[in-house]
Amino acid sequence: MSRALTSHFSASLRRLPHLTTPPTSRASSSGLPSAPRLLPSSSSVSGPVPGPVSGPVSGSVPVPGSGSGSSSGSSSGSSSSSDPGSSFEEWIVWAFPGMVRGGLLLGGIQAYRSLDEKIGRVDEKIGRVEERIGRVEERIGRVEADLRNSIDGLKGSLMALEVEVKILLGVLEADKKRRWW
Repeated sequence: MSRALTSHFSASLRRLPHLTTPPTSRASSSGLPSAPRLLPSSSSVSGPVPGPVSGPVSGSVPVPGSGSGSSSGSSSGSSSSSDPGSSFEEWIVWAFPGMVRGGLLLGGIQAYRSLDEKIGRVDEKIGRVEERIGRVEERIGRVEADLRNSIDGLKGSLMALEVEVKILLGVLEADKKRRWW
């Protein structure tokens, strides 16, 4: 379900006109703030990585460009992401700044994912219950068939008994008539 959310969200972003041009060219021509850049893995550079980790951070990270080479350095600050470029969350903050205040949008996405997981577990439980119901229905069907067979057998026995009683009554009636004469 999280894949569906991601693809739905990506499709929604593509439909938004202010997000269809590259962030760097749009920022320079329209006066908008420059968006975080998502970096391809063609080159490397080191520097600060966004997110909460305390202490110095150093290492190589990919950067766009046509040349080869790298630069290294260190930075102190916070980081939690191993993503060397800007994270998805940073793009969300840039694209929807009003909604992100207080973590509203990101919290909503996390709540949606959590809810989706819970729905998945409930669906599994419903599936197990439906299987049990199916087994119970099969048992009920077998019991109904047994009852029908028993009732049919009982009807047959009662009909045979009725015939025998009629014969016996006929014999008794004939015997009664003989005694009178």
